[in-house]
Amino acid sequence: MSARTDRLQALALRSIQRNGRTLAATFTKSNSASYNTATLSYDSVAPSTFQAYVAPVDFKLHEIDNTTIRSGEKQLYVAISSGVPEVGDDVTLGSIKYRILEVEAYETESIVCAYRCRIGI
Repeated sequence: MSARTDRLQALALRSIQRNGRTLAATFTKSNSASYNTATLSYDSVAPSTFQAYVAPVDFKLHEIDNTTIRSGEKQLYVAISSGVPEVGDDVTLGSIKYRILEVEAYETESIVCAYRCRIGI
């Protein structure tokens, strides 16, 4: 990575830390098993995990319409880390496990600085 990329990602992390309760969350990739035609069974695949600093934010009441955004869902701002959050991944905040429902990358000059996810139980 370049020095500019590092600076932009550090700025995104500081913004996340300033605008919310920042904590380390564990993301678990949902690796699907592949079918092995030789053994006629599914090969088990161990899920991969990574950690990132996040800031969970509740949706405002007027944003919850129980169609697009349901009660109990949250926005999750994610700083860049060793992994990339994807739809279908699990994220654990404290002792509560959520599923990622939507991911939006925040980027500038084609450099991803952070992510905003919509998560639900």
